[in-house]
Amino acid sequence: MVSLRSFSVLLLAVLAGCASPNAVLTTSFTAAPNPPPGYALVYFYRLHHNVGRLVWPNLHLNQHKVVGLANLGYTWVHVKSGEYVVRQEKAQVYTTDWGDPVTLSFSAGKTYHVRFDTGATEIMTLAMGKYASPDYKDSYRRLGIVDAAQATQELQQCRFIVPFVSRVD
Repeated sequence: MVSLRSFSVLLLAVLAGCASPNAVLTTSFTAAPNPPPGYALVYFYRLHHNVGRLVWPNLHLNQHKVVGLANLGYTWVHVKSGEYVVRQEKAQVYTTDWGDPVTLSFSAGKTYHVRFDTGATEIMTLAMGKYASPDYKDSYRRLGIVDAAQATQELQQCRFIVPFVSRVD
């Protein structure tokens, strides 16, 4: 018979495993390897936000689930040149939808930086008062390509999250 103590330890281990989207490998940014011929390199990342920091979206490229993008997390994938629908789906049952799909085009041999922002509506910003960042009301569930210079600076804050897939054809 399993003791209450053993059961508690097992339950804690299971719950801790559910608390993160994927394994986090590094504590700082590390550049991805160059893509193979015919592919682009795409970084997906998310900066720190107080609103929504304990929940994350699962990002999909077409039908491929790429990453559970936690607060201050990043990942990279090699994608075949073409147009992709990027969907953001909730990873937990207690979260709301993450917004409308976005169509992005990627060209072989190029590098793209796609940032996911989660913020707050204006009402939530007012309710949070001093805890709300001024940019929250303008960044509510936004997903888009960021300039390389800006992304390079922002990625320095992020931790690598192992993607579910590292190559999308």
